[in-house]
Amino acid sequence: MDIEPTMFSKRECPICGNTEVKLMFTQNFANIQGISFLNGYDVVSCKQCNFVYASNIPEQAAFDEYYINSNKYEHETEQSDTITGKDEHIIKEIVHFGIDKTTSIVDIGCARSEILRSLQKLGFSNLTGIDPSAKNIEYLKSKGINGIHTTVKDIDTSKQYEIVLFIGVLEHIQDLYKTLNVLYALTKNNGLLIVQVPSMEMPMSGEFPYQEFSREHINFFTTVSLSNLMTKYGFHTVLSKRLGSGMGTGLVGIYRKGSNSVQTDTSGMQRIQSYMDKSKKYEDAIYTNLSRYSDTPVIVWGLGTFTQRLLARNVLKNIVVMVDSNPQYVGKKYNNINIIPPNEIQNYKESVLLAVSARYLDAIIHTIRDELKLGNEIINPHSGFTFEY
Repeated sequence: MDIEPTMFSKRECPICGNTEVKLMFTQNFANIQGISFLNGYDVVSCKQCNFVYASNIPEQAAFDEYYINSNKYEHETEQSDTITGKDEHIIKEIVHFGIDKTTSIVDIGCARSEILRSLQKLGFSNLTGIDPSAKNIEYLKSKGINGIHTTVKDIDTSKQYEIVLFIGVLEHIQDLYKTLNVLYALTKNNGLLIVQVPSMEMPMSGEFPYQEFSREHINFFTTVSLSNLMTKYGFHTVLSKRLGSGMGTGLVGIYRKGSNSVQTDTSGMQRIQSYMDKSKKYEDAIYTNLSRYSDTPVIVWGLGTFTQRLLARNVLKNIVVMVDSNPQYVGKKYNNINIIPPNEIQNYKESVLLAVSARYLDAIIHTIRDELKLGNEIINPHSGFTFEY
């Protein structure tokens, strides 16, 4: 199908303010009661600077409400005393800078903040977490860490910090203008802003196609475009690097107040287009494989990006029930199909189970076979396929 190469976006390019864009891809999601807050969006690239972002999306208030009311980040597990995990590299960078342990550090959009808890164990004492979830803030306070319950737009900017952490948040923000101005105001002169986002130059391998275009991710960064955004709002790059491959991939930038010049991100846009092309090839193969279960009674386990695309495409026409371990999803419905917790699937012993999440496949199989002692056929959509980028 031919796609009109040029269009005008209602959402301005967050970097250069241009509205003339190229439509790269249209994402569609199923509308799940009490869970969905948007049915999809257009992925566009700016015709001026080549930044890739989501257009035709709700205003920031809708995203704020979603994160407050449907916060799946309230259920992170407790970490061990060993400093490991997905944010280990951030902790090492902070330590590497030789920063005094009384330095003021704030983690914005912190969830339960592995970073702050790890820094506390290393002897850092002037730590603050800010999050829209009251439960997450209560958790931090129970660990002896200062917590502030608020959204980014409502943060009190009269207090400044020597290190501002914005980890895994920037890709979720619709109103980057207000957010970056808040970050600038919160950062002391000569202070550091540390940002981490998914790297669209090297998306996660082993995940499902189009996974980076989730209902939450609406800004798609490369090394150049992240630096361009920071430049526009008064920060200059101290360090910028991509992290690893597979499940550990990401893009980390450390910035100080200052300015550089904005660059055109041609290479980054081309790599994102390549990601889309490979996603389409892999997804088409998975859907073809799943089509043999089209009319079979199926349990769908997991309500993430892949499931919402699957439902929107109507590949499976006889879904009897949906399962998710997030208690905030339980009790909701999709087209009169109930969403239940894992321990209730004993009532569906004759149905085939589609284990959607590749990341948690082993845990799902353990729950079905070892804990619930069920013999349902389990479909692994990844079986026989490899999505490497």
